[in-house]
Amino acid sequence: MNIGRLNTSGDARMWWKKVWKLTGKKKPSINLSEQGSDSKLEDSDAANMINTFFADLTNDFPEIQSRWSLYGHSDVLPTVTPESVAKKLLSIQSRKAPGPNDPYLKIIKMFAHSFAIPLANIFNASFGQKVFPKLWKEFRLAPIPKVEPCTNLDEIRPIALTSTISKIQESYVVDWMYDDIESKICKEQYGGVPRSSAVLALVHLLHKWNKALDLSQRGGHHVSLCESKGEGNVSASIGSPTMHVRSESRVVLQTAQGILKGAQNAARIRVMFDTGSHKSFVTSKVVRAAGLPVKGKNGEEAVTIEAYCVETIAQVRNEHIELRKGEYPHLRGLWFSDVCKSSEVFDIDILVGSDFLWCFQSGTIVRGRAHEPVAVETTLGWVR
Repeated sequence: MNIGRLNTSGDARMWWKKVWKLTGKKKPSINLSEQGSDSKLEDSDAANMINTFFADLTNDFPEIQSRWSLYGHSDVLPTVTPESVAKKLLSIQSRKAPGPNDPYLKIIKMFAHSFAIPLANIFNASFGQKVFPKLWKEFRLAPIPKVEPCTNLDEIRPIALTSTISKIQESYVVDWMYDDIESKICKEQYGGVPRSSAVLALVHLLHKWNKALDLSQRGGHHVSLCESKGEGNVSASIGSPTMHVRSESRVVLQTAQGILKGAQNAARIRVMFDTGSHKSFVTSKVVRAAGLPVKGKNGEEAVTIEAYCVETIAQVRNEHIELRKGEYPHLRGLWFSDVCKSSEVFDIDILVGSDFLWCFQSGTIVRGRAHEPVAVETTLGWVR
């Protein structure tokens, strides 16, 4: 394609016209015919048929009452100033198509301050006399085909081009009505509210989910991450809020106890192995030094991991499997790393995800019958 041939001096309509000509593309056409006949209607007959079809759609609409009803705190409307009209005229998108009886939008925008004074007088007179100019009620209806080829009236979408000036007058009514109802609008309403958007609605919804599911007493998992390069064995803290999830079913999670050794001191920590987590995590309260070797409870080999530092990881329910392992012959004689008889719920300090999970697991698994606990051997001891 010769790009030089598309030079149209910034005229978008001419640019697309040349593109369609070069590519052989044509505008969708409307091919209507009389009922029971295959002959195509003339353009004037097709236009009359389309006009009658769309006009009949409004036959059942109730007639608009001519009398006005008073709403709000006052029966006196504010005065429209030329300055406010000029501001609205300057915000017009001049590339859009004008309505019927409107000058070109570029001219309106170019001479906005000249148009502002007479338009402000017309607006004030219209509101004062409670009469909307009939000329501004007219609109140009453009039938747009939904499919190609279009052979049925039901396959046409009506696009109405209304007067740009009438839209500006209507915007004053919207502004005044909003001033009256703003205090009564629910704070969770985002549609049709100025300075609001679907993004704010989504953020508010996620915040409510976080608040409702924040299991400060039950625990859970982080949902999303934004990776950042860290130093040493712990990555930089992430800026994602904590969202917790839980289940009503009773599942024994793979937890173990270990010794966390920092630069100067050591602390007993609880570790959870989670194959569903792509990354590993450590809570900020146990981060004291840059290097974090995790040593087995029996003093065996040390395993170095890199983990994301977060405020909380999870709280899990204590299923007391060490008290019940005598009920399962295949678990007898196994030393379970995580034994806690005093607490029903305990915090998880480190979550080992699938990135470092196999550094801890030896591959030895002891199974019983279906629906019975499964024991997995790790460098920290046996876990369920």
